[in-house]
Amino acid sequence: MRIQNLLVLACITFSQSAFAAPVELAEALRSKRVALDARPVGAPGPASLRLSITNLQDAIQLSIPAGWIFVPQDSTEQDWMVTRGMIVSLDKGAKRTLNLDAYCISAHKMSPRENAPYVSKGLAEGPLLGLARQIHHNKPDSESVQSALWAVSNNHSLAGIAQDDLRRFTAALLKRPAPDYHVRNAYRPEPGGPAYRYEPLSVEGNFEHRVETAKTVSFGLYNQAGVMVEPLFRNMEWAPGRYRFEFEFRIHDLEPGEYAVKLTDTRGGDLWTKKVEW
Repeated sequence: MRIQNLLVLACITFSQSAFAAPVELAEALRSKRVALDARPVGAPGPASLRLSITNLQDAIQLSIPAGWIFVPQDSTEQDWMVTRGMIVSLDKGAKRTLNLDAYCISAHKMSPRENAPYVSKGLAEGPLLGLARQIHHNKPDSESVQSALWAVSNNHSLAGIAQDDLRRFTAALLKRPAPDYHVRNAYRPEPGGPAYRYEPLSVEGNFEHRVETAKTVSFGLYNQAGVMVEPLFRNMEWAPGRYRFEFEFRIHDLEPGEYAVKLTDTRGGDLWTKKVEW
């Protein structure tokens, strides 16, 4: 009876281990264990890349890593990168279709057309791979993800990343200073049109400051000549205490360049300053 039980246990263990060791996508493609068909199904973001997988050999657990890149057959369109990895089980001869989180990594090219054919290129390297893994584990908002990827792939401004922690992480990857403000871009691409156009809409950030005595203060956006070009408020009476708030200034009608967000007193003295640029 003991021997019979051991044989049953061995069979169960063998059955459960048929999928036990995930095979990396690179190895599965190299050994021709799977065939892929990848096509965009919407704007870059969650569930935006439809991937059909056909298993050509025995049952497999397939590991699709964050950082895997797909390139278009039409070289004028964006490359796409998977930002959330997953493991997929396929029986022998089975076919499965998944919708993967994926984003563009070629801002200078055209937006992908829906259902355009893409082919596998391989795993990203360096900062781009590090960023993909960070996105996989932390799942930041879609707008910040796209801006962070373009900061790495196309040297875009880090201020374009809305989410503070992702902005700091990306800055550390690139060994660049992390801005403590966000410049929101108004442009929204259409399929087949330019993927990116710089149309700064607003500059946004956080204010925190303590005043020790009662003051009359103004808060606004100033140009390099020291002229307030966008006020948030003027001549407000503040009692002693600590003040915190979020600010946003519309900048679409202002010339690009260096500006400063300031809290000033009635004499024009600077009580608090944050330099911004777009």
